[in-house]
Amino acid sequence: MIVNEIAHYMALVPLAVLGGLHARGRERDAAWWWMACAFAISWVADSVASQLVPVHRWAVTLVYPIVQSAMIGVVLLSRRAAFVLLGGLVAIGCLAVFWRGVKGPDVILHSVASLSVAGIVWIRRDIPLRLRMALVVYFGLGLVAWLLFAQQHSIPTWYGYQGARLAGLLVFSWAVLKPGPSLRVLHTL
Repeated sequence: MIVNEIAHYMALVPLAVLGGLHARGRERDAAWWWMACAFAISWVADSVASQLVPVHRWAVTLVYPIVQSAMIGVVLLSRRAAFVLLGGLVAIGCLAVFWRGVKGPDVILHSVASLSVAGIVWIRRDIPLRLRMALVVYFGLGLVAWLLFAQQHSIPTWYGYQGARLAGLLVFSWAVLKPGPSLRVLHTL
């Protein structure tokens, strides 16, 4: 189905936008590339899940939120805080597996991972506005849509979730296109 393929490959849009800018000689800081790679983790997860038997596909939903949120954390937090975030997300992921198993969409880890990115946006007021908007749309609105999908398992809620993701990816791409102050990776301990 074409909609499934679009949902699968749309995670690569930020990388394509950065690649287009690079080809035109309009370089962006490495931080933008790291965040685009964080979004592309969804493509990797969908690719892996499509190769698994249906029973194991939900296990992927317990890995990619950790990687996405941790990569955002590496870019926007100090090294120490990023490691704390990663450790916390791994612990929550383990808790989610032991408590709920992997029989359906995870809501525990998804919630904590998405809310952690929203928390980073809240703390880091110096993040450019368009990037803040992109992260809030992708992770905040995306979380609401994911929770609806996890509860109902319907085509309309799946479309809603994919729509929230697409909106966040497009706002991120819009943020990348705007020339302005550089986005810097924090390197403090």
